Amino acid sequence: MGALRLASYDAQRITLHIVPVGSSRTYSQSQIDQQINQIYAQAATTWDIQWHQPYLTTAWDIHGDGTFDATDDDERMNYTPAMNALIGAFESAHDADRNAAYIFLVDAPIQGSLKGYMPLSKQYGFVFVQGMQPDAIARTVAHEAAHGAFNLRHTFSPSASYPVPQGTTTNLMDYTTSTHLWKHQWDLIHNPQRVWFSWLEDE
Repeated sequence: MGALRLASYDAQRITLHIVPVGSSRTYSQSQIDQQINQIYAQAATTWDIQWHQPYLTTAWDIHGDGTFDATDDDERMNYTPAMNALIGAFESAHDADRNAAYIFLVDAPIQGSLKGYMPLSKQYGFVFVQGMQPDAIARTVAHEAAHGAFNLRHTFSPSASYPVPQGTTTNLMDYTTSTHLWKHQWDLIHNPQRVWFSWLEDE
């Protein structure tokens, strides 16, 4: 006789702040909220998503040319100077919730080819939304939040639990349009190998 092994997870609810930056663009907030929570429902996780009014600072424009520096030249998953400038300006103007994740929706031309960026165990992430439709924004936010809040790596990372070639899965953490999560990722979502939201301090 075989044995059936089941895993169960307590439902959890996490706060996510979404901050539009550099535009008065109107987002389909309810559509984005619904899609993000549909993705994470498979892992018994709900995001309490709080939208901010557009943040019209240009503090990120460190080169003065209207482009956002989103290059990760050393591939060490550090924030770029432009990202640090935006984070610093935001924290100077707002009381950030240390028990929540933040995603900036940056609607500006960028240097580099990134669609999103959020280092592991960091509180702030970035999604570069020029030309993006709501469904792509929702998936990218869900992908980046998984890096920062849950320490989920790309499926093709050599440091991933079960690395596979890029673009060969239907997983949220691959570079595709799919949104599946695997059981070992559910485990990390509920136990991200660190104290919940004791975010690593930025320099």
